Amino acid sequence: MTVVLALSVILCFVGCKIKGENEYFNDYMSPDKTNAVKGIFVIFVFFRHYAQYIKLSGAYNSFFVTFDKAITQLLVTMFLFYSGYGIMESISKKGKGYIRTIPTKRVPKVYLHFVIAVLLYVIASLVFGNNFGLEKILLSFVCWESVGNSNWYILAILVSYLLTYLSFRVIKNKYIAASVLTVFSVAYIAVMMNFKLPYWYNTFLCYSLGIWYSLLRVRLEKVFMKNTLLYFSSLSVFVSMFLLCYKYKKTSVWIFEACCLMFVMAAVLITMKIQFNNGFLQFLGTHLFSLYILQRLPMRILKEVFSYNSHPYVYFILSFSATVILALIFDFAMKKVDRIFDRGKKQKA
Repeated sequence: MTVVLALSVILCFVGCKIKGENEYFNDYMSPDKTNAVKGIFVIFVFFRHYAQYIKLSGAYNSFFVTFDKAITQLLVTMFLFYSGYGIMESISKKGKGYIRTIPTKRVPKVYLHFVIAVLLYVIASLVFGNNFGLEKILLSFVCWESVGNSNWYILAILVSYLLTYLSFRVIKNKYIAASVLTVFSVAYIAVMMNFKLPYWYNTFLCYSLGIWYSLLRVRLEKVFMKNTLLYFSSLSVFVSMFLLCYKYKKTSVWIFEACCLMFVMAAVLITMKIQFNNGFLQFLGTHLFSLYILQRLPMRILKEVFSYNSHPYVYFILSFSATVILALIFDFAMKKVDRIFDRGKKQKA
């Protein structure tokens, strides 16, 4: 799998553009460019989930196994960061009208898509005789338990949206509201530490970082983009802080949170200089939710009907292809569901 990983890295750089000295991409936070970055990370998330379903050994797989163990939860940090950034950009442009729609429109839609995805997992489990029990199935619909899907991420997103609504609905000043949101986020982590494993909450502050980056972007760019020396000095600081925090990441969840924040900022600065201008990556990023939440489903089904350990590469290709097809079908169906949902909201209004 090391070869497949290497080919995937090469694919990510196909069509990329690099700026020269004192030159930067001004559109590095635009939807199509951020979708390309999301596409990169969703590929590596697929690798990570794939590694959990198959036994890999031998010299040809050693680097892949090491990489998989090293990257851990860092893979989802950009998803949370871009989500927070996008929400804040919408609030800045649309104001109170948008804030009011968060609990009535955005949250219900995400949750509805999640519930339908959970139903698919439950059906697949029943078909193959994997009975999770009624309690676990019911709790999976409120993101507290999992029947195979990445429920922790959906819970993090839904909670982030609701905390954003509470903060910005009550407080008019954006900076104070963002500060309150950050405090709420820290409180959420502190509470979750008593109930769940670290991966449920150890990247949670990346969403708040996205909020702050949207608010401070213009000021930060004046520093980062002033000249090449300042840019590489800033990047070096973030990379150094990331490596330091990564070294001690197991000592405290807060150190790992800091590690994630430094990782995100380093990645953001890199995208100022390197533009991943790849249509395939943008396609994957556009379908992020469905690709992320559904990718374990083909892996689990193929595991039941296919000699996956004997043919790891075939298992990988089939799983990835099936995930993409399933995601396209799912997103097409969800557009229909969203239209019905929007029509129902308008009629009630």
